[in-house]
Amino acid sequence: LLLATGALFSEEVFGKPAAQQLRDIADIARDVYTSPPDAVNTSNTASVLIGAIGDDRAAEQLRDLLRQKKISPDYLVVDKARRTTIKTRIIAHSQQVVRADRETRADLAPAVERQVWTRFEKAAARAGGVIISDYGKGMITVSLLERVIDFCLDKKIFVAVDPKENRFNYYRRVSLITPNHHEAGFAYGRRIQS
Repeated sequence: LLLATGALFSEEVFGKPAAQQLRDIADIARDVYTSPPDAVNTSNTASVLIGAIGDDRAAEQLRDLLRQKKISPDYLVVDKARRTTIKTRIIAHSQQVVRADRETRADLAPAVERQVWTRFEKAAARAGGVIISDYGKGMITVSLLERVIDFCLDKKIFVAVDPKENRFNYYRRVSLITPNHHEAGFAYGRRIQS
């Protein structure tokens, strides 16, 4: 079982053929899962997504898309105080012109965080690996991050983090960090040119 937790969102893309207009977290997760060094194909691996979504139309669309990908939406926590994130990209001549994000960035309320932790603990008991997607959107609070990492270390579960640059000191104990060049430069303390 491969477990992913973090920012969940739907992505709208305007300016592409209709079949490509909505890219969901399951496809994004599939990209992560099938990229080295994991080399895990989700068609042969059970996967669980854990996160908080709003009580809105975008949440229903996200649940439907997950079901289509044969990923259970049962581990999603509804937070009535937040909206489900939607990233809208406008494409012209094969280039992104602009992206607009509709999201809630506030940290999870303690009651919602407890629900997320309960779902994580239930699913992680069977996990061979955990991917934490920390985009600084409020889903991965410092306390939740520390609990997840402690749990994974205790159970000897592989844990990878797609990091937010201002939290590198919290990732020291994980198995793998996947920063982009900007995030790696921030952690290194120098701008990386290439």
